[in-house]
Amino acid sequence: MSFVDKIALGQYVPCESPVHSLDPRVKILSTLILLFSLFGVKDPVFFAGWALLLAGIVVLSRISFSMVLRSVRPVLWLLLFTVVLHVFFTPGEAIFTFHWIKVSREGLHMASLMGVRLLLLVAFAGLLTLTTSPMELADGMERLMSPFGRLGFPAHEMAMMMTIALRFIPTLLEETDRILKAQVSRGADLEGGSIVRRLRAFVPVLVPLFIIVFQRAEDLALAMESRCYGGGARQDPDETSSLEGEGYRCPWGGGLVIVWPFGDGAGDSVTFRYVAEVSYDGGAFFGFQRQNGLITVQGALEDALSVLAKGDVRCVGAGRTDRGVHARGQVVHFDMPSRWDPRRLRLAIKGSLPPGIEVIRVAEAPPGFHARYGAVFREYRYFVWNAPWRYPHLGGVTWHVRRPLDHRRLSGLAGFLVGERDFGAFCRSADRRDNTVRHMMRASVRRKGPLLVFTFRADGFLTNMVRILVGTMVEVESGTMSEGEFVGLLGGGDRSMSGRTAPPEGLFFWRVHYDPSPWSCG
Repeated sequence: MSFVDKIALGQYVPCESPVHSLDPRVKILSTLILLFSLFGVKDPVFFAGWALLLAGIVVLSRISFSMVLRSVRPVLWLLLFTVVLHVFFTPGEAIFTFHWIKVSREGLHMASLMGVRLLLLVAFAGLLTLTTSPMELADGMERLMSPFGRLGFPAHEMAMMMTIALRFIPTLLEETDRILKAQVSRGADLEGGSIVRRLRAFVPVLVPLFIIVFQRAEDLALAMESRCYGGGARQDPDETSSLEGEGYRCPWGGGLVIVWPFGDGAGDSVTFRYVAEVSYDGGAFFGFQRQNGLITVQGALEDALSVLAKGDVRCVGAGRTDRGVHARGQVVHFDMPSRWDPRRLRLAIKGSLPPGIEVIRVAEAPPGFHARYGAVFREYRYFVWNAPWRYPHLGGVTWHVRRPLDHRRLSGLAGFLVGERDFGAFCRSADRRDNTVRHMMRASVRRKGPLLVFTFRADGFLTNMVRILVGTMVEVESGTMSEGEFVGLLGGGDRSMSGRTAPPEGLFFWRVHYDPSPWSCG
C-alpha cells in the first residue's frame, strides 16, 4: 500500500447511502454537537456509547471501517504524544516508579480517556468528509454562517477557504507519495542514518513539493476565474438544499432532530435568456441534437449550463447538424435562473465544455428572441478538395474528389437553385415533410486553387439537403445525370431520383442572420 493509500483525511467516498443523502448542514451541525459533547464526558460508559454510535453510522454510510481508520492515521503521533504526557506527568497514586519516571493510576486513567476522546473526535470529523462532497460541504458551511453576514462576516469566502484547505490534503499526500517514490527510484536513502542526515535527505522532497503546491494553487485560481468565481454571495440559490422533510432526521445522536431557523426562501421563478454563438468540430460529436448515451453538441452545452445553474437548462439551436458536420457559427439560446455578465458566462461555459467545441460570444437576448424561429436565413458551406492529392490535415474537413471538376459548370447549376424551389428530391426520405418548398437566397460555387467552396443561403433547409445537392451536382458535372433532369427535380420529386449524398465532413454550418441582430442588444 502506498503512502497516500494509507491516509483518508479529507477524502470523499461517493456512495448511495442514507448518510450521504442527508442535508450537509444537518451533518455539520450534528458533528459539531458530538465533538463538543465529547469534551464534557469523562465516564467510560458514555465513550462506549459514542463508539457504538460511530460504528452504527459507518454501517449506514456503507463505508468500510478501514477507510475510517485511515482517516485517524495522520494523528497517531499526536495521540501517542498526548497519552505519554498524561501517563508520566499526571500526579496521583504511583503504581510504578523507576528513578525519576513515575506512572500514576490517575495518569493511566486520563491517558486512556484523552486517547479515546481524540480518536472519536478525528473519526467523527473524518466521517463527515468521507460522506460529504466538497461542493456540499462548502454549501453547507456557507449557509450555516450566512446569518452572520449581516454583521459583516464573510461567510462565503470563509466556507470556500475551509473547503479548499481540507480538499488540498489528499492532493498534497498524493504529490508527496509520488515525489518520495521518484527519489527512492533514484537511490535516495530516506530512512537510514542519523536524524540530521534524514532531514537533509528530505530537502529534495520538500523543494519540488512546494513548487507543485504553488502550481496547483495557480491552476485552481485560473479554474475558479474561468468559472466566474469572484467571491461574495452566490449568483443563484440552490433550493434543493433547504432543510425540509427527511433532511431534518439524522442518525448522529440516535434520532436527533435539528431545527434550523434560517431556512431558504421559495426562490424566484424569473429566468434570463441568453444567446451564444458556438463553433464545433463535428467529428467529435454524434450530431447536434441530444441523444441518450451519446456525446452531442446540445448535450455538452446543456450539461455545462446545468452545472452553472445548479438545475436543468435546455438550449435551442438555430439548426441541427448530423454526425460529422461542423459548425462555424451555430447560434443557440438558453434561459438561466439568474443574471450573468455575458463575458463571464462565456468563460464559465467554456470551462465546462469538452474538447472540440468553443463558445465564440454570448449576449443577453433581446425580448422575444428565438434562435430557431427568429432566423432570417441560414448559410451552409461545403468544401471539396479537387486534386489527385490532399493535405492530411484536411481529411476531416473536406470531401476529396480526385477527378477534375469544372467549377464554372457547377456554378451554373447553382444558379438554378436561387428562388423558391421544391427541394423534396433533396431530402432524406425518412425525414421528408409535407412542405418541402424553401427560398434559396444565394447559391454559388467558387474555386480557390484545389479547393471548391459551395455556398447555400436559404430561409430553411431540409434534412441532408445541402449534402444531397452537392452530391447530385457533382454527378451532373460528371455526366451521370443531365442538366435537364437536375432542373426538373427542383419542381418536386422523390429522393430516389436525385444523386448521391456527399460525405458529412465537408459541410459547415457557416452562419445565421437575425434582424435585429442579437449581438447589438446587450
